Amino acid sequence: MIDPCILRGALAAALIGLLGTSAASAQVNDLYQLRIESASVPLGGTVALSVTLDSAGGNIEGWSFGVCHDQTRLTGTTIAPGSTTLTVKNGSPADFAMVNEYATGWTAGVVICLTGCAVLPPGMGYELYVANYQEIGGDPNFTDVCFCDSLGSPPVYSIVVVGAQSMTPETHCGTVESVDSFPYRFRAADAIGTYSPLDGVGSVVADLFVRENDLVAAAQNTEAFAMGVSHDPTLLIPTGVTTTGPVASLGGGSGPDFFGPNLMASGVTVGVVYSFLSTQTVQFANESAVARIHYDTVASNLAGNDIGTTTPLQWSDLLGAPPVRNVMVVSGTSLGVELVGGSIELIATVATPFKRGDCNGDSALNLADGIWLLNYLFLNGPSRECISACDTDDNDDLGILDAVLLIQHWIIGGPPPAAPYPGCGIDTNAICPVYPGCP
Repeated sequence: MIDPCILRGALAAALIGLLGTSAASAQVNDLYQLRIESASVPLGGTVALSVTLDSAGGNIEGWSFGVCHDQTRLTGTTIAPGSTTLTVKNGSPADFAMVNEYATGWTAGVVICLTGCAVLPPGMGYELYVANYQEIGGDPNFTDVCFCDSLGSPPVYSIVVVGAQSMTPETHCGTVESVDSFPYRFRAADAIGTYSPLDGVGSVVADLFVRENDLVAAAQNTEAFAMGVSHDPTLLIPTGVTTTGPVASLGGGSGPDFFGPNLMASGVTVGVVYSFLSTQTVQFANESAVARIHYDTVASNLAGNDIGTTTPLQWSDLLGAPPVRNVMVVSGTSLGVELVGGSIELIATVATPFKRGDCNGDSALNLADGIWLLNYLFLNGPSRECISACDTDDNDDLGILDAVLLIQHWIIGGPPPAAPYPGCGIDTNAICPVYPGCP
């Protein structure tokens, strides 16, 4: 008897092969875009290139493609399913995902669900596969890694399957630059955030650093830079980007002449020009933080998770339209950079519900709370465990301003306290181990 798993695999392989063969002469449909990442690699080093898909068309049921490289410049090492292929079947890997490797490239064929139980909806930046290569050319140069229809027997063509019909996507090559060494390094620092397992609400910030590598003389004067950092959109939502360190100090503290953050579902790009008139520069002889990304958690996907999780932050040259490449600008020239990724650890923290503004802990919200806070701050009055209930403006800096705001709210109708107010709620960053006034 034939093993059902083998049978399903054979059927899927036949489907991909037939669809790929029939797609050879099909008209390109630009609603579907297959892309190969561009990157720089040190001589003799390794580099990972992501194959991604942008879809503005129908629900995709599967795909196939071939990828070719110059075997005098690169050697393929490993091919791994990307984040989309690993989760595309309702959070599980695709039913069928086959990779074949050759001296000059590799092919991939995927059927999401053999019974039609899942599809890939329209979206941007779907990571299909990640291919790792070793540089063997031995000299600084450029080489392309492109989609091709020459691998396999019969050849595997670049197609996506929509409604059981093959569509030929528009394809975009990647370029690998071989360099002696990277003059600069971008690093995404590891970060720790918290969320409440009760509702999944939480937040975290991640810092981005720059340094100049292998200084042999004085540090160079940099003029601008561009960055792109991807994240898992099922866990994190970017909410803002701020400049930090020497970049925030430009212009006497007003910042650079141009600061252009772009927040996307799967990543963040940052473009910075210090001075349009080239009157300001920054040196990075020592590693310095230049930007800070703020994220909220995707509450619906973390609610009920009391274990926590860790998710990567990865540099990407594929974010945005047109894509933003990670570069440092010196003397009007864009330089490739060494890219060091990081990770975010999300810790489940059981937060205590409380009412902000209830300083004296009697569960009533009124003028007495402002007076209690003044006594606590200046007259050695009693303290309490849920001190965040007195942090009226939720800036994590308890002081006289919080008392003034409370009193103004009750006497002259000033702004109300920050959430949670007036009902019970959760702030995962609050200092409130005990609050008896909420269920």
